[in-house]
Amino acid sequence: MNTENPIVCTKCNTKDFVMKREATYLYTYDIDNTNILRSLMNTEETPYTFNNREMVGEDDFLICKNCGERYSYSLDKVNSKIKLTIVQRAIRSDHQDVPEFLG
Repeated sequence: MNTENPIVCTKCNTKDFVMKREATYLYTYDIDNTNILRSLMNTEETPYTFNNREMVGEDDFLICKNCGERYSYSLDKVNSKIKLTIVQRAIRSDHQDVPEFLG
């Protein structure tokens, strides 16, 4: 995708788009197994600790605001001039003990 030229919807010829990114993650938690049976039987909370987050799927696409036409693309292949704050923070959080998602 050339970010220097405006993109145009091939269905309605407008230039008004919204960019969306859909991502699916698999979270892993370590469970404290010492009292798990008692916790399950007595409906007490089971102690656990966050272990890992793994991306198992992603889909990037543009949607025309005028007609709703959807255009798939890969954010990884787009010019590096596009910076998405939430994506940058999510990527960085994979390498941090305490992820930061706010502000």
